Amino acid sequence: MKTKKLPVRFKLSKYQVAEAMELLDQGVVFETVANEFDVHRSTLAKYIRCAEMYGYSFWSRNPRQD
Repeated sequence: MKTKKLPVRFKLSKYQVAEAMELLDQGVVFETVANEFDVHRSTLAKYIRCAEMYGYSFWSRNPRQD
């Protein structure tokens, strides 16, 4: 029996993560940025860490390190 792959849902888009990283570079407090995007601070930290590690491929089915 073949199982159907469900679509991957992300809480933040790559554009939101890029904007969040810019805000953090400008000195905005981490929790303020997380509140602005309506996510928990650990979720934002995970997305930023993965974006730095995998780049844009993080939002694909098979992320790969560059």
